[in-house]
Amino acid sequence: MFREPQDGIIGDKSALGVNSAGSPQKPLIEANCSYAISGFKGINVAPGECKAQLYPESIRIAPPFGEMIQIPFRWIRACYSENYRLKLALHTGEAIEISALGRSHDDFYRNAVRLRNELILKDMLMDEKEMGMRARALCAIKGSDGAMTLQGECELRLYETALVVMPDAGTPFRFRYSEIASVSQSGYSLEVVMEGGERLSLKQMGRLHEPFARGLASAISDLQGKVLGLISGLFPSADAASLSALARLMREGRAAKMSDIISISPQLWAQLEMNIERVGISEEYEFLKSIAREGKICIGVKEGLARDRDGGEIDLWFLAPVYGSPAIGGNAIVMEASSPEGSGRATYLFRMVPRSEYPKMGTAMLDAACDRAIDAVNKAMIDTNFRREPIYLPDKRLYEPAYQKYLYAAKSLSPLKSLRAAFIGRVLHINPEQWRSDVKSLLLFNTSTTNDNDVWNRSVGEKGD
Repeated sequence: MFREPQDGIIGDKSALGVNSAGSPQKPLIEANCSYAISGFKGINVAPGECKAQLYPESIRIAPPFGEMIQIPFRWIRACYSENYRLKLALHTGEAIEISALGRSHDDFYRNAVRLRNELILKDMLMDEKEMGMRARALCAIKGSDGAMTLQGECELRLYETALVVMPDAGTPFRFRYSEIASVSQSGYSLEVVMEGGERLSLKQMGRLHEPFARGLASAISDLQGKVLGLISGLFPSADAASLSALARLMREGRAAKMSDIISISPQLWAQLEMNIERVGISEEYEFLKSIAREGKICIGVKEGLARDRDGGEIDLWFLAPVYGSPAIGGNAIVMEASSPEGSGRATYLFRMVPRSEYPKMGTAMLDAACDRAIDAVNKAMIDTNFRREPIYLPDKRLYEPAYQKYLYAAKSLSPLKSLRAAFIGRVLHINPEQWRSDVKSLLLFNTSTTNDNDVWNRSVGEKGD
């Protein structure tokens, strides 16, 4: 097991570096070096000479005397090279510098970045399929403010839902097809503009420029077609214009507001509510609808959240914003989703605005805050491919081997970081009476205190989903 994160990584005896047969693996690269460590809490580690060892999921520092230091790639927040010194900044607050690698420096650094990025990418995409198209390019990424975020050589990959940029030095970037505003070509340059204003410029792809551009266009079109097909299956009698508008609102599983769907067609919303009953969450829906803000309830459709992608199963989830009534409490977005038969279920609640600000806000301000909160929940759920554990697991548990796959997303993806900060509790489904009572209790608690750090005491114990 890993030591607790507050104890750092000294003497980590986890199974990394051990093969499937239980025998020690040989390091991919091993080199003599020097090291220095800072930021450990209550532990004094003297710098000195050692061996640096590179494994598929970690770096190990082996001093001639003393305990081995293991640094899992998932714990690394940033990895960069400066004046032939490899610098590692960890999520735990520690910093490690590896120097004097000699001629092994470039190979060690390049392979450490590559292995870390592959692991991060696997975690970030949640086992999503790659579409088989890769290309090298000179890449420039600018943020919505126009500032340069990345400039340099990279590898481009196409996945089911996103274009991924793998920098030779740096952390992977993901550009979701559903958030692309435009793609343009000028000569042998390709520019991708995102809805949020970010820009990705790609050059020097050589003979792969045209095939990659076609592959990107095809991937975007395939995803749009998949969403449209899913929506069409739910609304077989809807006309083409309505289906297209609904597919844009509900792309990639987004939960769309009642008022937005009714503006397309009132019949579409009525059919969505009928599907809520079909998947077995109508009792929860009716209760939450009775206390939620009218017109703000959202419903989303996602294919096979917890099942085989090709199985054709459809899951529904909904968001019920509750605010504006002192008798009910609230200041919350309540999230409920269908689940496979026989599995545990829970309802998740998120704070809309800081508790100290809530009493001062009028209806218009709360309505705007509600829309922002709904957008945040949508983005975070899509970023995690609708996994719930990255939302509610406390920081300490993210360092456990079973949950480290969520560590990068929880620490690095802004929508998920915001949603984790807004998470106020989850209510388990033990029986209908207990569930309603606990939901009411949590909603009232959330408006009874002005301290965002206060935690609701559940009436039942914490269990897994």
